[in-house]
Amino acid sequence: MSIENLNFRQLNYFREVAKTESINRAAENLMVSPPAVFSVVKRIEREVGYPLFDRVGRNSILNSKGKDFVSCIEKMFDMISSVEGKIGRSAGSKLRLGAINPIAFTNILERVIRRFPQMMFEHSVVSLSQMRNESVIRDYDIIFAASGDFISPKWDSMILHETFPCLVAPKKHPMADAASLDLANINELPFIFPQKGYSIREYIDTLFTLSGTEPHVIAECNYNVLSHMLLENMGVTISTTISKTWAQYKEMEYVPIRRPELKRFLAIFWNRSSFSTNPLLESIVKYVTENPEM
Repeated sequence: MSIENLNFRQLNYFREVAKTESINRAAENLMVSPPAVFSVVKRIEREVGYPLFDRVGRNSILNSKGKDFVSCIEKMFDMISSVEGKIGRSAGSKLRLGAINPIAFTNILERVIRRFPQMMFEHSVVSLSQMRNESVIRDYDIIFAASGDFISPKWDSMILHETFPCLVAPKKHPMADAASLDLANINELPFIFPQKGYSIREYIDTLFTLSGTEPHVIAECNYNVLSHMLLENMGVTISTTISKTWAQYKEMEYVPIRRPELKRFLAIFWNRSSFSTNPLLESIVKYVTENPEM
């Protein structure tokens, strides 16, 4: 086995595929193209000399050798994190940001990057299962998420926005002109939902549970495919009022859902242990909480 020619970026790609069991989901979380992730995985397998994943349908499942390999990678990253914690990180070092949605916090992230040019930022999408896994979130310094997505005694948080549920539909859709809607009366519409595992999907499922109805779901997909299907007038979706600011949804109409009533609070979470090792983290948190516009 020879891995001398592999870098940390490539190994991180591998970790993400191992976590998500999907090339496409890993690519979305890493904000790169699926072919880029696939080529890295194939290169790693060539370097080690044997397959590390079993392809099951569209999923990529670690085989026994893959599990051994990812275990070694995790130990290596843990060691690096431990060294960083002991020696401290300089003001010009890396800050790792996570977000529950690749779109929702884009404006905040862009402002932070411009405001703190001396800091290198690494951003990735964090699934609910990852957020609720202490061994995963300990690698992050800041996470943007909904207030109920995770609770950890090692993290602090502050609410940035209060949002409300709405139907997102093409402008020519029959429901687009409605003043407001009762979710129980529109459950037979053709719904396109984010895949399970996303924070917003858990919120949508809770809404329908409270309404006492089952939605007619025609597709479950990532955000890019979902927005494309909406633009092609293939169905509707459920989101919150904050999505009005998203460029991908700018051609859509937003109809308030009056029942059930379920507010959604978007928040910033920060890892308290990072304050002692990164002198800029407190300034970044203060800047975001004072400038929460999305």
